[in-house]
Amino acid sequence: LHDGTPPSTPVLDREEVISWDGATVVFSMTGSGEPGATYRILSVTPGQTLPATAPCTGTQLATGTIDAMGNFAVALDAPQNEATSITVITGDAANNISVCADPRVLVGEATVAVDPDRAPL
Repeated sequence: LHDGTPPSTPVLDREEVISWDGATVVFSMTGSGEPGATYRILSVTPGQTLPATAPCTGTQLATGTIDAMGNFAVALDAPQNEATSITVITGDAANNISVCADPRVLVGEATVAVDPDRAPL
């Protein structure tokens, strides 16, 4: 059986600062996509127009597998006081690649309060 259908476009749901060390801010990023698909978080040029069809390109920051409920969570580092633009793509077992998610900008704010009781990912 041939599967020529790419996964649906994944979604970057939300980000939350979980720590910083004076130079780097660590974000918890959550998202959703096709259960069982592999996700790749990519850093892209801020303001870059992403292609309407797969694939998009960028520097890979993280990869993993979307869980059976269609969710993923990952910790991402970003330079403090700088903006980092990211997107996510997914691939399935048949090597079909999704369209890029709408990009998100992570801003490593030095003044963001972090809950010291919150457990890291």
